[in-house]
Amino acid sequence: MSEEARFDRVEKQLDKIDDKIADLTKVVTVMARIEERMVTLFKRMETYEGRHDTFDIRLSSVEQNTTQRGVIDRVLEKGFWVVVGGGIAFLVKVLGE
Repeated sequence: MSEEARFDRVEKQLDKIDDKIADLTKVVTVMARIEERMVTLFKRMETYEGRHDTFDIRLSSVEQNTTQRGVIDRVLEKGFWVVVGGGIAFLVKVLGE
C-alpha cells in the first residue's frame, strides 16, 4: 500500500471521527437544554406545591370557621323561633280571653 493510499485511509477515518464528535456535541447540547428545561419545570412544580399547601391551609381554616358559624346560626335560629312562638302563644292567650 502506498503512502498516499494510507494517508487517504487515515484522513477518512479522521473525518468519520470528526463527524461523530460533531454529532456527539449536538446531542450533548440538546441534553443540556433538556436538563435546563427540567430544572425550570421542577422549580415551577415546587412553587405550585407551595401555593397548594397555602391554599389547603386557608381552605381548612375557612371550613372550620364555616362549621362554627353554622352551629351558632342554628342555635340563634332556634332561639328566634322559640321567642316568636312564645310571643304568638302569649298574644293568643291574652287576646283569646
